[in-house]
Amino acid sequence: MARLASHGLRLGLAAAEAEMKEALRLSPRDAIVLNCAARLSEALGHWDEAIRQLHSSIARDPLILDKQYSLRVYARREDRRSGSDGA
Repeated sequence: MARLASHGLRLGLAAAEAEMKEALRLSPRDAIVLNCAARLSEALGHWDEAIRQLHSSIARDPLILDKQYSLRVYARREDRRSGSDGA
């Protein structure tokens, strides 16, 4: 059962990734699309891409605070992953 659930999750993420690529192709500068892309990149473990997408989203719509928060969270995770303490 766990294998089946894991397979379903991979298929779901693969479908989400395909849909997101299409959304980015259609609206590459849309702040909401970029924010959603960052969330998916985070789910896939693509931290550098998530950070880049959030920076692009913030540049287009700087007043949405959850993106600023997400960017700080991603940066902290990246610091931990790379062994940096942020100092």
